[in-house]
Amino acid sequence: MALLTTPRLHLRPLDAGDRALHRSLYTDPVVMREIASPLTASASDRAFDAVLARVGGDAPRYHYWVVEIRAAGGEAIGIIALHRHDDGAEIGVMLDARHHRSGIAREAFEVLVPYALDNLDLSFIDAERADDGHARAIDGLLLPLGFRAQAAPTSGRRRWRRDRTAGRAAVGSSPRED
Repeated sequence: MALLTTPRLHLRPLDAGDRALHRSLYTDPVVMREIASPLTASASDRAFDAVLARVGGDAPRYHYWVVEIRAAGGEAIGIIALHRHDDGAEIGVMLDARHHRSGIAREAFEVLVPYALDNLDLSFIDAERADDGHARAIDGLLLPLGFRAQAAPTSGRRRWRRDRTAGRAAVGSSPRED
């Protein structure tokens, strides 16, 4: 996996040294409010160990990037996950609550989505969550990036898809690998 950069971010592969970041995100009630119940520290550590066991190898099905603020000396503020299934993947992002609604998720997706479609042999990337007020807000993140609303597999869910054929023009600038 590549290190990807934007004007204010680094996205680097998650590694064993990121346990504290993982714990801080998954145990924070504000971060987890729109996702699931917060984990305990020990449950977060077990989940982190499972993540580390799933990444790597020749053709990993799970990819995780740490989102770092370049100007803050590389402060780690979030994690983006890409979970492969068949010829596509599901994407998700968690950011420290201080950085919600800051444009960071969009900036990170602008570089990660084209990279993933071009370099990980994906035909599409999906996102899904409960169909609620937060999902409607996510429209503002995903639709400008070339994602399109899809029929959700179950009632009460909202789903988006970005096909490789949507073209790079929908996302913006080309990703930079460092």
